[in-house]
Amino acid sequence: MVADMADFGLIGLPHAGELPGVRRNLHNLVQRSAAKRQADRRELEQTLARLTGRGV
Repeated sequence: MVADMADFGLIGLPHAGELPGVRRNLHNLVQRSAAKRQADRRELEQTLARLTGRGV
């Protein structure tokens, strides 16, 4: 499950995964198909690369 992979301690909020809104969003992510999650990740990586000037 996505919640098991999320490490909110990396952003200094180790208990964020227990918040109702965060739990709901994590649940929704699990419901997405593998293809949609892969497309989401690609889009995120492209956006981060553009913001950091690293171009993909």
